[in-house]
Amino acid sequence: MNSTRKTTRARKTETSKGTKRKKGPSHPADDDASGSSDDDVDPNNELEHETQGENGLDEEPREVFMALFIEKGKLGVAVYDAMSTKLKTAQIPITNSDLSLTLEMLKTQMEPRAIVVSHRNFAKFDIDFLKSDEYTEVCHRKPSDFGYAKACKSIANLRIGTDWEHYGRDLSETTEREVFKYLGSFFDFDSLEMIRAVGALLIFLSAENIVNQLETTTTISILAVEKASLDGVMLIDAIALKSLQIFNEEYHPSQLRAWEKSKEGFSIFSLLDHTMTKCGKAMLRQWMLKPLTDIDAIEARQDAIQFFLASSRNDLVNSLLVKLKAFKDVARSLLHMKQMRSSVQDWTVFYQSLNNFLGMRKEVTKLPRDILDSIRLLERIASLESLEQVSNMLGNVIDFEASKDEAYCVIREGISEELDQAREKFGEIDNVLLDMSNVLANAYPEMRGIAVQYIPRIGYAICCPQSCQVPRSFEFQFEDGLQRFYKDVRCCKLDESYGDIHGQILDLQQGLLLELYDELMEHEVTFYDMIDVASELDCFLSLARAAREFNFTRPVMCEDITFVAKTARHPLQELTVESYIPNDVSLDTATGLIHVLTGENGSGKSVYLKMVGVLQYMAQLGSFIPVSEARIGIVTKLFTRIQSFETVLLSHSSFTIDCNQIATMLRHCDERSLLLIDEFGKGTSAIDGVCLLAAVLKDLKDTVLRHGGPKILMTTHFLEIFQEPYLRDHLEFREVHQIECKDQARIIEETSTIACFVMSSVPINVASKGNVPTAALFEVVPGIATSSNAFRCATVAGVNERVLTRAHDILDCRRSKTPIAPLADTNNRDEAFEVLTMLFVNESNWLNASSSSLHALLDQARSISLD
Repeated sequence: MNSTRKTTRARKTETSKGTKRKKGPSHPADDDASGSSDDDVDPNNELEHETQGENGLDEEPREVFMALFIEKGKLGVAVYDAMSTKLKTAQIPITNSDLSLTLEMLKTQMEPRAIVVSHRNFAKFDIDFLKSDEYTEVCHRKPSDFGYAKACKSIANLRIGTDWEHYGRDLSETTEREVFKYLGSFFDFDSLEMIRAVGALLIFLSAENIVNQLETTTTISILAVEKASLDGVMLIDAIALKSLQIFNEEYHPSQLRAWEKSKEGFSIFSLLDHTMTKCGKAMLRQWMLKPLTDIDAIEARQDAIQFFLASSRNDLVNSLLVKLKAFKDVARSLLHMKQMRSSVQDWTVFYQSLNNFLGMRKEVTKLPRDILDSIRLLERIASLESLEQVSNMLGNVIDFEASKDEAYCVIREGISEELDQAREKFGEIDNVLLDMSNVLANAYPEMRGIAVQYIPRIGYAICCPQSCQVPRSFEFQFEDGLQRFYKDVRCCKLDESYGDIHGQILDLQQGLLLELYDELMEHEVTFYDMIDVASELDCFLSLARAAREFNFTRPVMCEDITFVAKTARHPLQELTVESYIPNDVSLDTATGLIHVLTGENGSGKSVYLKMVGVLQYMAQLGSFIPVSEARIGIVTKLFTRIQSFETVLLSHSSFTIDCNQIATMLRHCDERSLLLIDEFGKGTSAIDGVCLLAAVLKDLKDTVLRHGGPKILMTTHFLEIFQEPYLRDHLEFREVHQIECKDQARIIEETSTIACFVMSSVPINVASKGNVPTAALFEVVPGIATSSNAFRCATVAGVNERVLTRAHDILDCRRSKTPIAPLADTNNRDEAFEVLTMLFVNESNWLNASSSSLHALLDQARSISLD
């Protein structure tokens, strides 16, 4: 792959028919690098701020770029977000066994548009699984780009933060050693892998012209350097997110429109997302990609949601929502300002959003002081008082009403004396040109239609028809159609007195706008704080609305290894059925940390399994959950074996994929993990599946006995693990007393590592051959199923009755261990059909056939049974 292959595929969506973007410099060390960017960008494109979709949000890809470098058991990570202009760094101890899982988690949580890797490093650690897809491109760079010395040189050219002008002047007069001493407060230069990843990322950003908008500069400006860490975040991979339906991207079914951006389908994200702002939607998505493991952080989110849920604060919430709806994409406006390609729309969006935020701040500051102190978000909103000064400064300098009708920002009168004088002269120019035209018409009456005009790059010129005879004092300039243009002494005096007065006004206004921009950038950190708190507020209001609409309750979070919930519901499933049956869940040391759930087909086992995973996930998101009450212990890792996502890109069978998922959770789970396993072993032969399931269950039981965890919820149809004496003794199930109650076995003992539960059912009073069919009650009770009730499921699905009858016959023969009889009736009927056919064919003309032939044909037809 070309080392400077265009990584910003989604950048194409930002191009329009406007000005072409400048080409970025090629990286000098990369022989085959093009380093150019031919993307078309319209700096005045106002459509970027227009609302789209039902919630008025314009979905745009995140401008996030990541570099990775692995060496000596350490993973160096550097992540740059072009929207916030922040650089995040991390150095993570890692083993080869954890490498694939960690990289997948980084990719899932950071959502980069490009991942920069060294092709030698890539091959050395065998990370071929990290491949480009439609969202992320893996860019292979030369190993020299990851050199430590080159990385230090790139870091030395960084401009960090808004105070860099002050420090930069001081550092320019010091030695290189002093420079790196200062930079040591931002980067740990002993973390070699991280430094090399940072250097490669900076080289990539510069070569791809992602940060440098001017070709003459070699420095890269960033707002801040932050430490990225996976501590405090639940490990949940893309498979688990998809299996639990956390996100569900949908594309247009038509191939002609398949290239269009996806939209969120029926998912937990769509259920919780009631955000009003683009930045709020992006933050909520980031929250949902990174569930928390810190109880204090989770409870802080719960406190904020509970505050906004109070009925006494409905007026406050409604007022905040109105102002949030008018809070537009400030981050993009700031980015355009930094890139010196801001439009009137950018300044207007910034000013209006700023005023709307100040309106929210005014509402918040009315609250009692004890409430502000108890809710960290409200305290942060109240603390941004310096924005009042910025709003006044903007309103006093820019005339936003007058700017609406112009393609540029109009500076108010009284700001610059020079600008006011230029405007006065510009106001006089029409009268001056009219007076001069009258003078010329009187002086040269034979020249009809004579006038004076201003022509760019020519100046003031006399315009008259071609047929006119002009005096020798007129100097010809050019001809345009039937008109000719001349200059004389009076035109030259106008050039000296007025010149391009309109262009002069534009230049003066642009200069004042740049001065205003410099003043604004002194508050840059405050602006991004404003965006953060507005996004956070939007997220909390969104989660509070979801909790109110869907009757969610606040769970109690703890450090224990437990999951106890009363009348728990699946938040998505309950929206798709007329009546949802809630269930209690008790997964702890008292009731057993391993629950094996059995039950008939279609009884709700998979829904129950997913419900537990979704509730655990939502609780650690900080959201309220659909229960009457719950006490949930923190988990650090959540693994699932629920769905097999097959693709032509992977030469794996569905069972191989299942085994990979099981191997991943066995290898990486710890005592604070949650494992959800749905019908493992069903993709191979029954005996092999039973043995594999028993072995996995035994291994997990040993882990639980050894470490006190993890929590495991498993469903299966392999009843042999309970019925075969060897397997039952091997897994050490508790004694089970067979009690005919709702056609299921009941467990009597109260404590065990492995607890067995069943989806309850009741018999149906229908005459049927073989086992009595049952109907599911969708209620979880202790016990073990005795049948899968497959025949009723097949009947409901529309399988032919003759096929079902034959299946019953085979089952009876298998149970009685007798030979399976041939389908005699079917064979006799086929023979009768053959006889009927021969009788019909042998007669040459049935119109003249004898009565005996007709009676023979009819008798043969009547002898065939159609049942």
